[in-house]
Formats: sequence, structure tokens, C-alpha cells
Amino acid sequence: MPTGVQLTSRSQLPGATGQGPRRLSERILVPPLGNPMFSQVIQGLADVLRAADYHLIIGDTRYSAKIESSLVLEMLGRRPEAIVLTGPVRDERTRKALIRARITVVQIWDLVPRDVIDCAIGFDNYAAAVAMMQHLIERGY
Repeated sequence: MPTGVQLTSRSQLPGATGQGPRRLSERILVPPLGNPMFSQVIQGLADVLRAADYHLIIGDTRYSAKIESSLVLEMLGRRPEAIVLTGPVRDERTRKALIRARITVVQIWDLVPRDVIDCAIGFDNYAAAVAMMQHLIERGY
């Protein structure tokens, strides 16, 4: 988890039903949970959020745009403080729902600027490949 992450916690937010306080929560949607590439990201995010009195709720998209859309719409109905997504949102209806929700949307992993809804932490595989090839050519390979 990158340093410099700052969260503000409000201890007594009204619940979705208006019947008392609710726990602050963030949602993350990831491809299959068994993918070891994401385990450290999830653990780091969970640690930082827990320290700020937030709960991390995880949704497994199985690399499916349909499942991702269903999970996003379900999660938005529960009024999260933010949603973390891996990669671009592939469904336009889901993208519009995230924008209308007016919450923080953090997109991580493989991204290009045109895909970003709110903020991003990630990389561009194409740009990385170009930089790598330029480096090898400069070295005479």
C-alpha cells in the first residue's frame, strides 16, 4: 500500500435506514480472489482502512463485466464511502451509476487515463512495454 494515504473518519453517520449509526465501509471489487497478484493489495488496503475505522467489503468479479456491474449496483445501494475497482469499468450503465453516486471511485491496476472515473493508482502496460523496448534499444540489444 502506498504511503501518504489519508482517510477521514466520521464516527456517527446515519444508517441506510435512518435508524442509528452505521459502520464506515469501503468496497473493493477484484478478479478471482485466488489470484495471488491481488492478495497483498487487498491486505494493504484492509490494514489502512481498519486503522481509520473503516471496514473493507470484497466482491469477486471473476473477470466478468456482468458480475462486476451487478456487484457495483448492489454495493452502491448500501451507500459505501468509496469503491475500489481493478481496471476500467467495462459497462457504460455501471460507469454512469458510479458517477451519479458522487462517492470516491479508486481504480487500481492496469489503466489508461481515458478509463479513469475519479482517481487511479496503477500502470499502463502499453507505456511500460514502450519504455522497456526503448531501454533495450538504447543498450544495444
